[in-house]
Amino acid sequence: MKPFISFPGGTLSLTADKDSRRTLGPAFDAARIKEKEQKSAIDTERYYSDPEEGCGLEKPTTPALLPPFPTSTALAIKDLEDSIRKQRKRNQEVRALMQAVSGKKDAASTETKALAAPDPST
Repeated sequence: MKPFISFPGGTLSLTADKDSRRTLGPAFDAARIKEKEQKSAIDTERYYSDPEEGCGLEKPTTPALLPPFPTSTALAIKDLEDSIRKQRKRNQEVRALMQAVSGKKDAASTETKALAAPDPST
């Protein structure tokens, strides 16, 4: 028998309640919110412990011992860089394929060849 929650409008099973929380989207993901709050706390601590020049805060006489960035943050940045690199490579491949299909040369590639340094052996 499934447990039910009673409220003035009727009853709701606990599984339906869990399902409704799952469908709220990424803005309500507890793990994502916790990670964002941790990053924000670290950034704030870094800002006040080692302020940038011209922000109006005095620099400490001894460098502050700051917590390292979380490994998850470093991995997320690396994954983002990898995905951008893959997308650029894919775009270059598609551009080369389209040029081969159309038989036209890219204006940027012809300009690069024209601006190349002359061969010193001649």
